[in-house]
Amino acid sequence: MSIIEKPLRLYWIANSGVLICAFLLYLPSIGFDFLHFDDITYIQSNPMVTSGISWEGLRWAFSSLDLNQWMPVTMLSLMFDAELFGVESASGWHLVNVLLHVLNCLLLLWALRGLLLLQWQRLFVTALFALHPMHIEVVAWVVERKELLAMTFGLLSWVAFQRWRKRREYTLYLLCCLTFLASLASKPMWVTWPLILLVIDWSTDNYQWRSFSTCLVDKLPLAAMSAVIIVVTLYKAAPWILLEGGRPELFTDPVLSAVSAYGYYLKTSFTPFDLSTFYELWPGAYTRHEVLVGGLFIMTAFALAISVRRRQPLVLVGWLWFMISLVPVSGLFQHHNQWVANRFSYFPHIGLFVSVSLLLGELVGVYPKIVRVASLLAVVLLAGFAWASSTQLEHWRDSERYWQRAIDITGGGPVTHYYFGDYFSMISRPLEALEQYETANRLASANGFVVRASIQRAALTALRLGQVELAIERTRMLLEYGFDENELLSVTVLGMDLSAVGEYPLAVGVLSKLLKNHGEVKSNWSTMARLAFIDALLDSGEIKLAEEQVDVAMTTIPNFRYEICMMLEPNSNGLAKNSSGSQQLPMVRDGHLRDTLASYCR
Repeated sequence: MSIIEKPLRLYWIANSGVLICAFLLYLPSIGFDFLHFDDITYIQSNPMVTSGISWEGLRWAFSSLDLNQWMPVTMLSLMFDAELFGVESASGWHLVNVLLHVLNCLLLLWALRGLLLLQWQRLFVTALFALHPMHIEVVAWVVERKELLAMTFGLLSWVAFQRWRKRREYTLYLLCCLTFLASLASKPMWVTWPLILLVIDWSTDNYQWRSFSTCLVDKLPLAAMSAVIIVVTLYKAAPWILLEGGRPELFTDPVLSAVSAYGYYLKTSFTPFDLSTFYELWPGAYTRHEVLVGGLFIMTAFALAISVRRRQPLVLVGWLWFMISLVPVSGLFQHHNQWVANRFSYFPHIGLFVSVSLLLGELVGVYPKIVRVASLLAVVLLAGFAWASSTQLEHWRDSERYWQRAIDITGGGPVTHYYFGDYFSMISRPLEALEQYETANRLASANGFVVRASIQRAALTALRLGQVELAIERTRMLLEYGFDENELLSVTVLGMDLSAVGEYPLAVGVLSKLLKNHGEVKSNWSTMARLAFIDALLDSGEIKLAEEQVDVAMTTIPNFRYEICMMLEPNSNGLAKNSSGSQQLPMVRDGHLRDTLASYCR
């Protein structure tokens, strides 16, 4: 074997070892469940996904913004999984995620050749990417298929771009554009890629302004695609930025939030231990000390990258990659209620790891005698990361461990406790659910805001547990603060349950406010709410007012009379039915409400 062949063989053996380790690390996740979080919304309660591949699903995937992002590639991937594996078990879905992560490691090894890194540096970057504990969230959470696919197509686009720059074949440039579009259509995480690619190219001329325009030209089509996706995503996911001009009261100062988030990502990249599964954004999410530390980290890293710019321009490239790619998820454009999320580091970490490997190369170049010690430390570091990852992986096994981990590490904010309570409700553990809802309500109240959904669920759960006084107290809070617009069905059920225990005035108050504020919305709860309101009026002795409400509904609401008359018509078993043929609501089986409604159907 020649002198050249031996190190090449060792290099490919090491590469194969990294890929095998990545697969074995994540192999246990094949036995994990779906999570009672976004897996419900994206998959289990989404009929377009659960029905598998269909023309209707295909049209929906490309035309819908129901999930606040345009991501047809991800949705089609989930539909294929539903077709292949069903939704009773998550095993097959997790296996696909594991394989995609291993594929991304392989593609990264390939793509890093375009940065002209040394073999050991490409291997080190890939090993860090493959085994880092912050990436557990991407692989072990089924719905993060979107992050995995965005990386897959993004790396393919980068490889195609490298080939285009060498060969100048326009078919390669077309492939670059198409795969980049597929990345954006998986998740808009790569919208900053044209700017990062510009920085990479510009660094080859040591950032000379005379070469800037030349580097810019072939990035413009990619930038145009990013611009369109940015506008669509901001419009759907953060409408207050474009339309309302303000931010929800729950969210803190965006600049301070972003600086503290950068500090978190930097610190945790080097010490990724005791990670939470969920980091809620609320007044207790971070401290001023964390903002100061974050700012210090950022300035120090910038100073270091600039100081070695002439000898190692790619160190600045890697640092800018890290900084720029985190901008959409840093908190400057806040959406939902997460302060930071470990999954957001999946793409930015490539740049950071490139910078680290180059700085290590500089250090070894200055002190060549430390090569063996540095190699040993690198192996120990990777082994430590793999151990931390295997430990962190267990917290993603099921929903209870997921939410308990978040509370153990962060203490849990109001929304965290609300979600945990929602999980307990789903698995019929109402006492534990109520405890979580009430914790959420106390934390929110102590910090000057409310989580309406938690108040609603607490009222309903307390009522069903026989804790009527607590239910009444929470219901009165609802009447003061208003309802969660995503939980209007539960408000309807609350009104019905209040009637069932004889709290007619409170039931009338809840249902009348619901119909007054949201009655124009035609939904699965609206007919039920109107009937429950009329029934509560009848039971409370407001006969005249109830008859007026029936008359208004019958004469002004389209199809209301038809639905009610169908509901009163008996089926073959002698029971009334609704317009879809299912069993009617209990409130219209007999009594004053049935008699009042029947007079309009004769």
